Amino acid sequence: MNFHTVSAKIITVCIILCSVAFQNVLATSSFNEYRFYSNMNGLANNSVNTVYNDKKGYIWIGTSSGLQRFDGYDFVLYKNEYLDSLSLPGNLVSDINQDFKNRIWVVTDKGACIFNDMYGSFTPVSSRDKKKDLVIPRGLVISKKNVWFTTSGKGLYVYDEFRKEIKNYNKSEVIASQTKDLTVISIYPDTSGNLWILTKSKGLAYVDLVKEKVSFFEASWVNQVKKGVFSVSGDLFFVTDKDLYKFTPRDHSSKKISILGLMPMAVVESLVSSPGGDLFIGLKGQPLLRFNPSDESFTSCGIQMPIVAQKLLSYTNYLYFDKYGNLWASHPHKGLIMLYSHPKLYTHISINQDARELVKITCQELINDSCLIVGTEINGLNVFGRSSDIYIKYNVPVTSNKNELSNAVNSVANINDELVCVAINNIG
Repeated sequence: MNFHTVSAKIITVCIILCSVAFQNVLATSSFNEYRFYSNMNGLANNSVNTVYNDKKGYIWIGTSSGLQRFDGYDFVLYKNEYLDSLSLPGNLVSDINQDFKNRIWVVTDKGACIFNDMYGSFTPVSSRDKKKDLVIPRGLVISKKNVWFTTSGKGLYVYDEFRKEIKNYNKSEVIASQTKDLTVISIYPDTSGNLWILTKSKGLAYVDLVKEKVSFFEASWVNQVKKGVFSVSGDLFFVTDKDLYKFTPRDHSSKKISILGLMPMAVVESLVSSPGGDLFIGLKGQPLLRFNPSDESFTSCGIQMPIVAQKLLSYTNYLYFDKYGNLWASHPHKGLIMLYSHPKLYTHISINQDARELVKITCQELINDSCLIVGTEINGLNVFGRSSDIYIKYNVPVTSNKNELSNAVNSVANINDELVCVAINNIG
């Protein structure tokens, strides 16, 4: 089958990638490589509070000394500047996220703001209660249509697109009255757009935005929860100091899964759900744990890694998976470690590692979790194939019935894991 796109300077080229070349390079469950970042090699502060991978590929890092943007090679630091109203409001960054309009939101100890990519500046967003007192959000969560904020004793807050401010959710008097004085620790939007919220005094609550109803589910363990995540299966998992709890939204049932028996001296610090469905649990004093929800089994991670990496992973207070499947783990005092799963390709790749020549990435497509197709601005098409969790670069010549083709690749589309459609600039 032939694919054609007729345009003034665009030609669509079909490339057949032989799947046999990659049939033995499927993803494995281990992390065999890592990269460590600290204040000795670019990190603004060894205390990292949050990490976020945006849609352009940049890694955003929130530290206690400002916000950093990382392209895989270099860090850009944003800090509060005295008398500059368009700088970062505060230097202690607690949360970062990107919404449905591609806006980068940042929560600091002095308030929330939106990043302006064109000018490298920040637009502060006002957040005040009905008495006009300043409300500092603790964190933020993006749902299908809203940007939600957690607060301390102020209830459920949301961004008002019309007024351009963060305010108490008041579209429903019932929801507003039942949540107005709550300390909202965390928010978990479900697939329907409704919210599960974890509160300090009333446990777990389900906020039905359509039916305008709030239902509370109290349990003895809820007030001890430190972290929570939605799993791929749709269940909610929470961790306390010593235990893992599974909460099933469908029937509101909960189940305790003890970690204490496995590692009696360990204290749970962090929790994250992986793209594959497993949960990773960060501990204080013990290696990172991996939990398989299907058979409720635990395995230890990082034990085959160098001693330095093992020590860093023995105390992880924050965990995050980027869109390539790489796991970022923060040690509270020593910095940030990244465990490789997919290649480190954020916005640029290096075509000459010694000379550090960076080539801008224009598009990327993961094929059957075995190879990554990368289009670049001047270096044509590149294929990174996985072999024992290590990616090897292959240069793929792009050919068509045209003799002269530019090396600028505009887009890559996965058709059926073997056929890839590529659009490039035509200079003929």
